[in-house]
This record gives sequence, structure tokens and C-alpha cells, in this order.
Amino acid sequence: SLARATPRQFRPRVGAPSASLSGWLPLPSRGTCTRCRLAQSRALEMAGRAIDSDLRKQMQRAIVKHTDMQDEMKNEVLDHISGSIDKFAGAEGVNFEAASRLIKETLDKQYGFNWHCA
Repeated sequence: SLARATPRQFRPRVGAPSASLSGWLPLPSRGTCTRCRLAQSRALEMAGRAIDSDLRKQMQRAIVKHTDMQDEMKNEVLDHISGSIDKFAGAEGVNFEAASRLIKETLDKQYGFNWHCA
């Protein structure tokens, strides 16, 4: 409504007095350009589709670009990390501080000290 609108949302009508509310016209809302409408329609199409199983598998595992750990140790560490994040995931999001603390404590016990988790 006009009573709740801010001055940024309205522009003065040409030739109308600037003090009256009848002198203001609403600006076009955001998202009315062709690119924005196409992006919105694509997002709505994708929102209804299920994620295919190959992509889901890739999204569930971390990508390790470089490590000096052996494959078995690397896989165990990744399992600890994903389990800790899952454990502290809630409706508000992931409690990363608690997950990091659990990851560090677990890896320190299993593989010795000097593990850092940020």
C-alpha cells in the first residue's frame, strides 16, 4: 500500500505536486526483466525435480585435492568428518564448532596428537 511504501519504491509523476500521495507512481518491481523471469522459471523447474543418484553420491562425499595420507586412513578420516557434521546438523543448520571439536578429539585419539580442524 502507499502508506507503507518507502520513497525508493516510488517516483514522482511528471507535473504532479511532490507533496501529495497522488503524485507518486510505483516503480516496476524487481525481477520483471526477461533474464530474471527466465532464471526464476528455471529455478522453479529444477525445484520440483529430484537429484539424480550419481550427483547425489558426488555431493555426499568430500573432494580431497591433495593429501599425504594413505587411502585407508584418508577414507576413515572422511567418514569421521561426515559423521560429525551429520551428528551436529539441526534445523538451524550445522553447529560447526561442536563438529570441529568432535573431529579433532576423535582423530587425536585414533591417530595421535597435532590434528587441527577449522
